[in-house]
Amino acid sequence: MDPSWINALVGVASFLTLLSSILIGYLFRLSKELSDHKLHVARYMATKNELKDLTVRVERQMESGFDRLSELLKKEK
Repeated sequence: MDPSWINALVGVASFLTLLSSILIGYLFRLSKELSDHKLHVARYMATKNELKDLTVRVERQMESGFDRLSELLKKEK
């Protein structure tokens, strides 16, 4: 083989190695960001059961508030 072709193949191989290392670094960084986001969601977002409990409490408070309002309106009559 001609030495210029060998130099060209070495250059292409080096370029592909550079691109793959950049891609691997990017994927590791992306993986860390995804992990950090999952941790943030786990810490600060309500779970389905917590949301159900909150909904039940709000409905109960609304019902008792409407009952008090209706009692007040009945007393005024």
